[in-house]
Amino acid sequence: MAKHPDVLGYTLEEAINVLNLHSLKWIIKESLGKTNNKEGITRIIKTKVEKKDIIELIISYF
Repeated sequence: MAKHPDVLGYTLEEAINVLNLHSLKWIIKESLGKTNNKEGITRIIKTKVEKKDIIELIISYF
């Protein structure tokens, strides 16, 4: 299995730039708290390899 770049903790924009450099595709899913109103900096809080060239990015707002 190919090694994928570690983008955990990156902002969403930074993570997408890194994945583009490696010719990878991504799926974005949100993880929100009870009082989260989707404001602030979007960061990657978890990643999962979906297929060899597709990475799922779990994001939250800080």
